Order: sequence, then structure tokens, then C-alpha cells
Amino acid sequence: MLQGGKPNNGASARDTEEAATATAGGLPRLGIRSSMEMLTPHFLSELLEANSRIFASIEDLEATLKEIVLAATNLLCVEAATVWMIDESTESRDYLVAKVWTDNSGSHDSFPPPSSSSSGSTSAPSSAPNSPSPIKTFDKRVHISQGLAGWCASNRSLVIVDDAYQDPRFNSEADVATGFKTRSMLSVPIFVSKKMKDMDSNSLWDVPKAETNEEGQHSDSELIGVLQFINKITAPSFNQKDQAVAVMFSLYTGIALNNSATYRKMVQAQLHAKVAMDLLTYHYKIDDSDVALTSDLIKEPQFIEAVEGIDQWCFNPYNVPIHLTPSFVFFMFREIGLIDYLRIDAATMSRYILMAQKGYRSEVLYHNWYHAICVTHQAYLLVKTCNLQRFLTPLQSFMLVLAALTHDVDHRGTNNAFQRISESELAALYSSEGSTLERHHLAQTMCMLTSKGTDILKNLDQFEHYEALSLIRHVILATDLATHFERISDVQAIVPPRFDRQNTTHQLHLMALCITCCDLYQFSKPWAIARSIVDMIYQEFHAQGDLEKKFGRSPIAMMDRDRSNAPPEQISFIDNVALPAYRLLSLLVPDSQEAYSLTLSIRENWQRQL
Repeated sequence: MLQGGKPNNGASARDTEEAATATAGGLPRLGIRSSMEMLTPHFLSELLEANSRIFASIEDLEATLKEIVLAATNLLCVEAATVWMIDESTESRDYLVAKVWTDNSGSHDSFPPPSSSSSGSTSAPSSAPNSPSPIKTFDKRVHISQGLAGWCASNRSLVIVDDAYQDPRFNSEADVATGFKTRSMLSVPIFVSKKMKDMDSNSLWDVPKAETNEEGQHSDSELIGVLQFINKITAPSFNQKDQAVAVMFSLYTGIALNNSATYRKMVQAQLHAKVAMDLLTYHYKIDDSDVALTSDLIKEPQFIEAVEGIDQWCFNPYNVPIHLTPSFVFFMFREIGLIDYLRIDAATMSRYILMAQKGYRSEVLYHNWYHAICVTHQAYLLVKTCNLQRFLTPLQSFMLVLAALTHDVDHRGTNNAFQRISESELAALYSSEGSTLERHHLAQTMCMLTSKGTDILKNLDQFEHYEALSLIRHVILATDLATHFERISDVQAIVPPRFDRQNTTHQLHLMALCITCCDLYQFSKPWAIARSIVDMIYQEFHAQGDLEKKFGRSPIAMMDRDRSNAPPEQISFIDNVALPAYRLLSLLVPDSQEAYSLTLSIRENWQRQL
């Protein structure tokens, strides 16, 4: 049935003959005009009707694919059809993916054909009025070197097999798994003009001039997939007319798939624009006087008093007055040598800090600007007092602290799950990649780092600049606790004496662990501070729970103000997340032992609350 298993070990005589008639562009030498001449007006009408349904569905790729395989099944009168698409997620483009296929094998008699076939009809027999949908969904991915689909894609050529089980490239595993019986198959490559791929939204519904010559050769085309027709119903094998139909339909399929991709890009662009405009409402012009004040205030007695004890774990950034917080961040950056390392002037660094502050929403109860400076302070402590640079390079250490500042920028006060529930713009933009909020925070951070006036990495050389951005990306995405659980075994595997400072992978694992512990800063504070922070966390949790109830959902107990119970919930979180993380950190960075001891103390205090 669906091909994608065995390597290309050869071809049958029929394949070889057909392949020999194919051009390098992938279309048979019977030519586009010749193909048109072979098709009856009735069939062309059916083709146009099918294409109208396909083009009407381009808002949804899966719907487009379903319409394509349904039309393919009917137009060539076959039992099954599927579309393999080039996996664009890999630069090498050497994998094919399939999402849907049709199975009409149970809705009609098998070959020999019905008597009506003598009329030359290409339409499939009608299914019973209440028969189940022939559409089947799956998610299959194969290398382009495998199967008949792979051969068709690799050679950019149409291929026909009359007896699949006699072809050495055929893989019967799918037949065995589904109970389907493959006999004959026609595979045709799907091309799209490179000019089409570059069309703007104004050309979305235009059909460009064909980039093929009379021989059917694609002079400027890109392979985007393979269309397969399986088991001819009205004949034992596919003929030249079927070949012409397949070629014509593949052209429209390529246009439809390309238009669907273009439409999705338009939607993505609109969502990005909406999110950007939403964010811009919080990013007013930064006054030059504020920029100068950021660095100047660190000399004032009020500031010096506010940061007394900054190098201790018990220091509470929430006690720093709001007007001094940008200077507080500037001071930390200066103290660890970050500003000197970046070779950046005080004004640019101050402007970046002020822009980061404006990126955090003041109405958010916990994931706000104070949360950002608390996490940054934890990272500062690791670098300043725990000798983190014994284990990381200077650039890695500095990017850990820098990323901490914007790791939650433009947080909405709700978690990733809520983005999906509410079908927010952020979910539409990023949920398919995972770590929805973290990818948004990363996008906003990258925007700041590459914007004129806040481009604090601009003086790094090309290699360092690229590495710095990569490290910031790694750190911000690592703040998703879901990824922490995925990599915890990798972190456990590098506990000394196995940690190797020359091993970049080991260092990246350590950076991820560091930012996780920094994000859990409340557990490495004295009890009074930790308790007040947890109160803020629960206020935000309960606010989300209230929103979930408005959506008709029942929030988890921790987020339900009527059911949450902080002591046992916090003990469970400490046992399963905080303590293991801080223990690993103390093993990898011994000078952080105090943070682990404070976490144990916090647990004891919660235990007393039971």
C-alpha cells in the first residue's frame, strides 16, 4: 500500500521503460499539451470541479490533503491514494511525510471492472449512500531513499508498477498492518515553480504560467512531494491516459499545496503583527534622561543602601524600590564584568535594561519585572559567589545572566496549557513547536537584541555573536519545566567526576540546570521571603483558574482557589522538582550548597504547616 520501507534495489521492466521516457524534470515525454489532448471535456470538467473543492480548503493543510486524495481516488478510479510531502523541517529535505490516505477497497467489487468501464469512464464507482468515509489519517515519515515514493522523488520521475509484490522496492509492511492488498501503483512527482513559492499574498489565487516546455520538463521547479495512486479498479494496470491524468492533477496539486503554505504564512504574519502591536503598547519611547539615570543612580546613597547584602542568598530583590530596579540590574551586570565583556557603552546597556522592564506587564501578579530581576539575581550569585566560570566559559556565564533578565518577557500571567485552552495568538504561533510562552519570550528577546539602540551584542565578533544568540536561545527555552524533566537524566549523567569542562554538551546541560534553579529562586530564600513569594504565585494561579472556569473547564487543584492547599502542594513540588534540581546543582557547582540547604529548610517549614 503506502510506500516507504525498502531501499531502491532495482526496478521491474515496466518501471525501467517508464523511467526511460521521463525527463529530468519529472514529467513524462507525452507532454503537457499532449496530455490535455488525451482528456475528454467531461473529464476536464470533473478535474476543474475537484480543483475548486481543493482550492476552497487551503486554509487548513489537512483539509487540503483530504480533498486531494479524495479527488485522486475518484479521477483515476483507484482504491487508494496518498500525498507524500517533502519534510521542510530539515535543511537536507531528504524525508517524505504523509498525513492522510484514502481506502475505498471495501466499497466496490475488485477487478475485473464493471461493464461500464468499456465506455472509457475515469470516474470511480459511487460508494453506498451511508458508507464510512474513505479518508484515513496517520503520520508516516520515511527517508527519500526508501520505497516507490522515495524512488519517484529521488529521480524526479513518474513510475508505474503493475504488480507491487514483484517489485524489489515495494514494502509490504503497510499491507500487513492495515489488511490492505496493493496490486498496481502509479507515483508522480509534485512540483511547484520557484517563482510561485515567492508569490506574495496578492497573487495567492493566481495560477502562474507553466514553467514547463512542450516535453513537460520543469525548467525552474522545486520538488515538494509525490502523489500516489494505488490499485486501478477498472483495469489491471495504469495506462497512458491514467498517466496523463496523473500529470495534470499533480500540477494542480502542487499549486494547491503551495497556496495552502502561502496562506498559512499570511496567517502567521498577521498573528506576529498582532502580538507585536500588543507588545508595542507596553514599549513606549524610552526617555534619554531615564537612560542616563540608570547608571548614575548606582552612586547614590539610597541605591547603595538598597543593594546592601546583594552577594548573599538571603538578599530579597523585592525590597529594591521600583525606580532603582533598572540600576540594580545595571549594577549586577557591571559587577560580574558583563558590560566590559560586551564592550558596550553604559547608555546602550541602560536602554536595553529599560526596554526589558517595559516588556514585563505590571498587571501580572507574579511573572512580572520583579520576578525577572529575582531570577537575574540568582544567576548573578552563581557567577559572582559560586565560581560558575570554573565550569562554564565567560560567554556562557554572561549569557546565562543576560537571558535570565528577559526569560519571561511579556508573560501574560497564564501558562502554556492555558494558551492552548484559550486558543490564544501565542498558541497559534508557537504551540506546534512546543514551549509556547518560552518561544514568545525568546522572540521578544531576539527583537530587542537586534534592534538599533538596544543591540548590546553588536561589538562581539561574528562567531561570538552567533554563539551568544544560540546560548540565549538555549537558556530561555530551558525555562520550560517540561524540558527540564526531559533532560534530567542527561544532567545526572554528568555529575562529577564525569563533568568535562571541555565538553560543550556538558556545559549546556549545566546552563539549563542553572536557569531552572534560578527560576525556582523562592526555595533558596529564608522562610519569610519564600512564603511571601509563594503567596504571589498562588494569586496568579488562582487568577488563571478563574479564567479556566469561564471557559467551562475545571482547573487543577493548585489553580482552583476553592480547592488549593499550599502546604502539601509545595512539599510535593519541592520533593519532585526543587530539591532534586538544587541537589544536582550543589554536586556540579559545590559553592551553591547553601541554596540546597535553604531548600531543605523551606521544606521543613512547609511540613510544619500541615
